Amino acid sequence: MEPAGHDSPKRANEPPPPRRRGNLRALLTPVQFLSGVGPKRAAQLKSLGIETVGDLLHHLPFRYEDRRRIGKISAAVPGEEASFIGKLVGLEGRYIPRRRSQMLLAILKDDGGSIDLVWYRAPKFLIDGLAKDQTLLVHGKAEPGMHGRLRLVHPDFEVIDPSEDAVLQRILPIYVHPAGLSLGRLRSWIAQALRQYRQALPDGLPEQIIQRQKLMPPSAALAYLHEPPLDAPLETLNTAASTAHRTMIFDELFYLQLGLGLRKKTRAASPAIRLGGPRGALCERMRKLLPFQLTGAQERVLQEIDADLGGDQPMQRLVQGDVGSGKTMVAWLASLRAIEQGRQALWMAPTEILAEQHYRGLHKFTEALGISAALLTAATPAREKKALLARIAS
Repeated sequence: MEPAGHDSPKRANEPPPPRRRGNLRALLTPVQFLSGVGPKRAAQLKSLGIETVGDLLHHLPFRYEDRRRIGKISAAVPGEEASFIGKLVGLEGRYIPRRRSQMLLAILKDDGGSIDLVWYRAPKFLIDGLAKDQTLLVHGKAEPGMHGRLRLVHPDFEVIDPSEDAVLQRILPIYVHPAGLSLGRLRSWIAQALRQYRQALPDGLPEQIIQRQKLMPPSAALAYLHEPPLDAPLETLNTAASTAHRTMIFDELFYLQLGLGLRKKTRAASPAIRLGGPRGALCERMRKLLPFQLTGAQERVLQEIDADLGGDQPMQRLVQGDVGSGKTMVAWLASLRAIEQGRQALWMAPTEILAEQHYRGLHKFTEALGISAALLTAATPAREKKALLARIAS
């Protein structure tokens, strides 16, 4: 079953736990200090943006496989996925010259039958990690092979100790993982981090919000997503519709909104350069250069911008409109408000092409109005860039 909303007492007025800061520091522990990771594997994990224990714990599965039923090999059905436990009774590596790769063939046998295992382009860690007489838990889709036998191609597997009384039936999380690093190894590190650092995970969502939104504590949600209970609905996990998924999504958006709110509050408290008063000669001359009249919407937006520029708080405004609605001209007339009062206006564009388009489009106006303008991009030659930066500074 899915976890229901958390039912602990309200804690809105409680002071923060004294160890919370220490807990957050623990989550910043470099991932290389987990057992079995080390600097080399840590470099592989860094390619996925995983550098700390906290990063690792927030590296969530992208899908789940149902391993709750482990069958007999003799009951394997072509075209169906299944899980089996057996012993490796055969293991052979073959080098394929035209592919310049190693092919690995194996035979898995239980007390009822056997099935072939095939890995094309087998990586070194796979070849080094398997040995005859090992007991494996494998999962894959059975398909017809050679000589009327069934086979599993590139099956997921893990080596198990047959003497251990471990629960092998489970819902298995599948993660994005770096090339050259086995999924099983990544899964074991996440399980290790969960055991050692779960108590350090913050549960910062206010209890009232958890109750109202029918969520669960984020630390419990993370544990649920990495280690789903046997009765978890597989469909809700694979469609990211579980309560745990909703909790993590809500938690991320909650703190994003909180951060934006704090930034807005900070900006509102900082002083602004007031650019108020009536528009000057530059704006009037610019309007006469236009071969068209501004639309009512453009005029309205310009009035709102003028009011913001004349206020005591820094303006932070998004102008939104369809392609061809005149946003560029609104931005240019707003820039002239600063220029005619002896200030500079800076335009930034996400690509060089767009920057060049804006520069070419406005250049005829800057020349007609006697305004100094320049284009600065990553492709600007070093000598020209140095001179340009000096002009901008003066």
